[in-house]
Amino acid sequence: MHDLLQEMGREIVNQESKNPGKRSRLWNAEEISDVLKKNKGTGVVEGITFDSTEVGNLYLKSDSFRRMTNLRYLKIYNISNGRTCNVHFPDGLEWLSNKLRFLMWEGYCLESLPPTFCAEMLIELHMGHSKLKKLWDGVQNLVNLNILRLESSKDLIEIPDLSKDTNLHGVFFNVKACVSSILPSSVSLILDI
Repeated sequence: MHDLLQEMGREIVNQESKNPGKRSRLWNAEEISDVLKKNKGTGVVEGITFDSTEVGNLYLKSDSFRRMTNLRYLKIYNISNGRTCNVHFPDGLEWLSNKLRFLMWEGYCLESLPPTFCAEMLIELHMGHSKLKKLWDGVQNLVNLNILRLESSKDLIEIPDLSKDTNLHGVFFNVKACVSSILPSSVSLILDI
């Protein structure tokens, strides 16, 4: 039954436009690859989810997400091993939507999220097996954040102060991968929740 409902929903979304960059949701890896490579995304796109292994190595421009101003859901995963991501930004990533509520990017290849990124709307952030050294520069208002997952991000050297984030229900990361001096005092409180 679930598969049938999913297929019906996808058919409805496909009818929104022949141009994938003008649809509210994208899940076909080939279409997503084309939209991102050619910067065809628009403010209509609200959700993207795909297995990065379906497109081979994907080299994108730093502004590939720039026109997707209403993107609220971004899930890039690797079904084969979850450890590597073949989505690359040779010139870095300059922009992600400030409206993102769910961000999952397994194997994220950069050292931090874009400097212009505002995480205030985020509810869940999953960045497992990433190359992150830190999430972002400066302080973010994480008032809506419920879950922060950074498992197996072995290059991580800085974690944001989480002491004011009262909605946070779960923080997951490998303590072995992190030096205890980078842990904010708030983490011990959160881990006791």
